[in-house]
Amino acid sequence: MRLTSTETATPGPYVLVWDYTVNGVVEQWRVWLEVGKAAPEYDVLVDEMKMIVETTWIRFSDLFDFATEGPHLQTYIQSNFGRNRLAQLLRIAVGRLNTVAQPFQSYTIDGDGGASFPVARWGSLLESALYVECLRHLVRSYVEQPEVQSGSGVSRLDRRDYKDRWEDVLGVEEPVLQQQLEHFKIANMGLGRARVLVSGGVWGRWGPTRLPLSHAARPRWLTRMY
Repeated sequence: MRLTSTETATPGPYVLVWDYTVNGVVEQWRVWLEVGKAAPEYDVLVDEMKMIVETTWIRFSDLFDFATEGPHLQTYIQSNFGRNRLAQLLRIAVGRLNTVAQPFQSYTIDGDGGASFPVARWGSLLESALYVECLRHLVRSYVEQPEVQSGSGVSRLDRRDYKDRWEDVLGVEEPVLQQQLEHFKIANMGLGRARVLVSGGVWGRWGPTRLPLSHAARPRWLTRMY
């Protein structure tokens, strides 16, 4: 079943109800759908990148303030926090992974201008990077929330405490991302596998014999005295 543009013209939560009969017993199956605003930057993502957005969106979907999923700032002027915003932050997250430490990389989210980010191997890292980028975005979003003014005038809610709380969450999540990032950078520097010198050390079998302390560079042979 494919929904038409007429049926999805109004954003909001919907439910599809399927009524059917199995062996003479009436059954009903409900499918919950969410129709959001147009999200062109999300729509053009490949399936693996959409999955990164979805797994990150899950981390915000059960917050207390917003009944139909998402942070409280959706109910105010910041009404654009959704999958399209996450798709935009995804590009920023990949750029940060490319440039935050050596070696410099040129991964992209769509293969345009560079290789696509290796989601199959480093998808967990990208999820963490996008999550942290969303937390930074939420901290920025609460910077200008007004202080409570009570009395004879109009009272305003103080949402600045939310900024502090998001910063606390950010402080917890950033070290996790940093640990993952270190492994990612090391792997891309070709230092992920240890290498050792064997059979004679740096000089091979024929080390110097007359230089001071040269015995340290010569191979050692295990001998047995009879």
